[in-house]
Amino acid sequence: MDHNFNKSMGWQIYKARVLMKNKLHRTIKEFEITTEQWNVLKTIHMKEGYNQKELAKKCLKDRAALTRILDILEKKELIERKTSPTDRREYLIYMTYKGHILYDKILPVVLKYAEENMRQFSNEEVEQLHYLLKKLISNLE
Repeated sequence: MDHNFNKSMGWQIYKARVLMKNKLHRTIKEFEITTEQWNVLKTIHMKEGYNQKELAKKCLKDRAALTRILDILEKKELIERKTSPTDRREYLIYMTYKGHILYDKILPVVLKYAEENMRQFSNEEVEQLHYLLKKLISNLE
């Protein structure tokens, strides 16, 4: 039996992800931040004080990749690592003032980008897509 993998659900989701990531990269390039760095920065903004293990899980990154991203964000003075008050071997991650300023500059651009990505869908279709993707993800976790 022949399979057309270009029509498979996995391929379609992967292709949409790559195209969206590339478009986001072009959209935020002027801020001198990558999509991976933005993902980490917005996750920290949602809840400051994650340890690196929790943050890696939230960002879907392995710990080594996250460490590299955090090193870059720290070098750019966008985040800071603070020693945990309960475990001196652990670092908690916080945004700096400069990180908050950059986040506030990028957010409207990213929201407009997200809106443009979904403009061909009705509100009901967007809700249905969210529902179906959540269902798929929960099946895979």
